[in-house]
Amino acid sequence: MPRGPYKRYEYDASVPVPKTTSYNRRKRNYDEVGEAENGSTLGDDSSRTSVCDTICHESQIEDEENIQTAGFQAEHMNEELDGSDERTNATGDDMNGIIEERNTSNEQAEYTNEGLDDSDAGGSAYGDDINTDTNGISEDRNTSNEQNSEDRNDPIYPGCNVTKGQSLLLILCFVLRHKLTDVALDDLLLLFNTLFPDTVPATKYRFYKAFQLDQSEKHFYCSTCTTYLGRNTGMKTCKACDSLFSEDQSIKNGYYFVYIPLLKQIETMLANGKLYSYLSNRNIEESLNSVVVTDVVTSELYKELITEHGLGPNDISLMWNTDGIPVFKSSNFSIWPLQASINELPPHLRHKNILLLGLWFGQKPNMNVFLVPFVEECSRLETDGFLFGNEIQPRKVFAFLLSADSPARAIVRNVKQFNGQFGCDWCEFEGVTVATNNNGPPVRYYPHRTPVVMRPSKKQAAYALQATAGNSIKGVKGVTVADLLPSFDTVRGTVADYMHSVCLGVMRQMVELWFESKHHGESYYIGQKVKLVDERLQLISPPSEIHRSPRSISQRHFWKASEWRAFIFYSLVVLHGILPAIFLRHYFLFVYGIYTLLGDSISSSSICLAELCLTKFVIKLEELYGLSSCKFNAHCLTHLAHCVKDCGPLWATSAFTFESHNHVLMNMFNGTQCVPQQITDTFLLQNKVLSLTTSWVDDDCSASVKELLGKLTNHARFVHNNASNGLATLGCGKLATLDARMLVALEDLLNETVDNRCGKMYDRFLYNHKLYSSLSYTRSKRHTNHHVSIQHPSSKYGRIVGLLNIKPLCRCTLEFSQYCQCKLYNVVFIKPMYASNRMLFRDLDFNVNSNFIVEVEESDDIIAMYPSQIERKCISLSLSDKTYFCPLPYRIYDD
Repeated sequence: MPRGPYKRYEYDASVPVPKTTSYNRRKRNYDEVGEAENGSTLGDDSSRTSVCDTICHESQIEDEENIQTAGFQAEHMNEELDGSDERTNATGDDMNGIIEERNTSNEQAEYTNEGLDDSDAGGSAYGDDINTDTNGISEDRNTSNEQNSEDRNDPIYPGCNVTKGQSLLLILCFVLRHKLTDVALDDLLLLFNTLFPDTVPATKYRFYKAFQLDQSEKHFYCSTCTTYLGRNTGMKTCKACDSLFSEDQSIKNGYYFVYIPLLKQIETMLANGKLYSYLSNRNIEESLNSVVVTDVVTSELYKELITEHGLGPNDISLMWNTDGIPVFKSSNFSIWPLQASINELPPHLRHKNILLLGLWFGQKPNMNVFLVPFVEECSRLETDGFLFGNEIQPRKVFAFLLSADSPARAIVRNVKQFNGQFGCDWCEFEGVTVATNNNGPPVRYYPHRTPVVMRPSKKQAAYALQATAGNSIKGVKGVTVADLLPSFDTVRGTVADYMHSVCLGVMRQMVELWFESKHHGESYYIGQKVKLVDERLQLISPPSEIHRSPRSISQRHFWKASEWRAFIFYSLVVLHGILPAIFLRHYFLFVYGIYTLLGDSISSSSICLAELCLTKFVIKLEELYGLSSCKFNAHCLTHLAHCVKDCGPLWATSAFTFESHNHVLMNMFNGTQCVPQQITDTFLLQNKVLSLTTSWVDDDCSASVKELLGKLTNHARFVHNNASNGLATLGCGKLATLDARMLVALEDLLNETVDNRCGKMYDRFLYNHKLYSSLSYTRSKRHTNHHVSIQHPSSKYGRIVGLLNIKPLCRCTLEFSQYCQCKLYNVVFIKPMYASNRMLFRDLDFNVNSNFIVEVEESDDIIAMYPSQIERKCISLSLSDKTYFCPLPYRIYDD
């Protein structure tokens, strides 16, 4: 049927007014419709802009027809539009900035697609607005939401087992997985509607609107003096410097930052049943009574949160981070994300649920501006709390830990950097300056000097008040807004991040000293033995937790922080017999201290020993390598033990998780326009996927939908069998009959006579989120997952032969096997590796040795055990004809 002209209802009374047009007219009569919460900006690169082009950054463009041009004044923004549906054209040369206003009304966008007449648009299942305002139109909103809820549960066509909601969710996951631009999304929707008419929204605007995204906030600051101006400000001038202020110009020129409210993100997490169980009704007495440091929740500062700040079993604590990320190679502009993790979540979920709270785009931010909304919201949530669902007891949020690199720590706390006088975050040692030979500025070093005066937390605020412009007090340049966080101690609550100070700092520095050719005249130089070192590195096949297999030492300039971390674990064996003994024994102190503080159950005595070893390492560093080796990162080693005691193990407070998420953020935008809003919108969409999966994909959902959804969201697609008690076998398994050695081992385990010798053997299995494989599994070339430490009276180490599912006490005949109710056992068979008592290294001053690197000998014995008796994975290291096992000190989730 050929379509008729547009807007027939205007001159033909018999033609009904479309629902959307009628709704928009009612909304225009609402006297507060002109109050725009935020300015709306979009990039002019239509081929590369992201989701922000269609949801327009703020709810104003979603909910209003009026078009705001850069030349309008604030009073014109609230004027009522006339009844026409005409498009208003923007004027002015100031629309050509980095971020431009897209002058298109929602109604026009909905009706400019050819092939859709008024009746089609008004009667479409996706034609009704989902997001609506209040006061006079709440009934429309409820009716619309109910209608769309019903539509989402309808099949996309009669007889189909896929609902409209599930189809939208799959398309969204496809868009996010493959980073589709809006142009590509438009084409994809057009393709679907061409092949299957009216099954999905016709435009990207309606597509995104179906998901009802949470809104981000734009906060402005003065372009002249960077004073914080807030959001929705009606100012004409800056109160601090009297400079002219315009929201439109500030948006166009980038004088704003984006903030994503914390509360809404926490509520989204609590709506997830799995996460809710971890964040509710916790036993905080376990944290108080713990005598070892296992995680952040057993640290001293966390215990003080409970005893002094009233943290309860339903409250939440945050560790937050900010750092600069270069965006474009052709400019020095950076993205500064403000992120946070929830300490109460277990480690395997913590790094998957990072909160993105803010984005600053441009030069280095003024943290006393950037952190204002975060500090205000956290202070309110810590003081007043919030109610979730039907709960009657408010939950509180405590942002008490900061994990960042040295430059970021300095600008957050408004103190001098490490290269300035009194640049240490934790003590008042001013360092030693040495003049350079090239007439450049002096270089500051941090050799160990006693006594060391620790920074008193209570005096930091006093130092800040005493400091004036250009005149710092003990390195403190002025006040910081972060000091307004009620539970944040700016000294003890600042983490000595080991990713930057140890992995990218001391470890890399030591390797450069040993292998850099400019040190060829020194006694510690071993650059001529690179080939031998590489040969030993190539023999190492680490567990899958260490994603990157060892690379040549000659490629060290390309190593990532995780590779330097891995090198710490196996460097003592690799360098044995290559690095002169005096330097290797000195280096052992460093490895021992770091390995100990990376543990997941650290006693007070272990922390003390680690502190002694690291302090001795720093003292001897100047003696063995000279003053130039005593850099700030080496000085940080003397504070690591205190940091572990106050904040938690090094792995729990490191920036690895945040740095990993930075790479995720960098994949959330296309092109060069509107980058902060693109990242924000994509992040909100990804969060929406998690919440909608729970409500739109139920137990009755098609198996094909679940499989595709798992693939698009990068969820594991293993064949899981016999999943119970944290155990899941992978693959199909093979029928196996116990040989004599396995039979004896199984009978020793069960302490009973085995009647059935047949079972199913698996080469791979998951236990407590860890992947294990057998000796016979050879498909993985770069990683080995069968070296383990175990709990067994005969041996502490071994290699996995396989996991056997068997009913050893079953006497059922074949014809009755399908009705068999005999108990099924999951048994792991191990080839034990017997440890010798020989130690590679020992320090007599502190009576410590390299007990974390154990020489082991192979055997042909077989022992049987339950999966729960496996303690840790190990790195197998070969040296000449000897084999060494190094257990991983903790479960690595953030590689």
